[in-house]
Amino acid sequence: MQVEPKRTQTSMSQAKPNILLFFTDDQRFDTIRALGNSAIHTPNIDRLIARGTTFTHAHIPCGTHGAICMPSRAMLHTGRSLFHLQDSGSSIPAEHTMLGEALRGQGYRTWGTGKWHNGRESFNRGFADGDEIMFGGMADHWNVPVYHYDPSGAYDTRLAYIPNPPAFGNNEIAWRECDHIHAGRHSSDGGGLHRPPGRRRAVLRVRLPARAP
Repeated sequence: MQVEPKRTQTSMSQAKPNILLFFTDDQRFDTIRALGNSAIHTPNIDRLIARGTTFTHAHIPCGTHGAICMPSRAMLHTGRSLFHLQDSGSSIPAEHTMLGEALRGQGYRTWGTGKWHNGRESFNRGFADGDEIMFGGMADHWNVPVYHYDPSGAYDTRLAYIPNPPAFGNNEIAWRECDHIHAGRHSSDGGGLHRPPGRRRAVLRVRLPARAP
């Protein structure tokens, strides 16, 4: 339980808001019930639509790369248009200030989780903390290779595995870029993150909770 001091009307008007940003990976425009797809149930997104603003004629100008989410995420975090990114957003150079960096500069504490396909160095520039971080593109949703937050920004641990163990005599070893996996647990079940009963967190989606100072 967290107890906060009582705020006066003046302090409340001057307080900075907390920010929670969800970026869903490669989600199709027609996968939201509130926007016309009766075959799917998306109650949380539907509530956001009811309370907020929906852009129904937006599109993703990211055909420069097969991993469409990569330039999309880079554009969102930097405010840059597609052709002003570096290598389609596969990395974000230091001179491209990210949203998390700007928030940290204003006293916010940023925390990130999920998929980050935009270079390892840039993750720690934007996020002061985090967990269950997946670097790269695609992964086995039942065995997602993830990292705990590394304050050094190295994220250089690898885990050995055999890609095709049923094959007779197969001892060929490959390496996962991660420091742990949650074997047999689907990414939509939240990996190893603690979650309240009935709530789910997908580890292949990036969240940016920014706590106000």
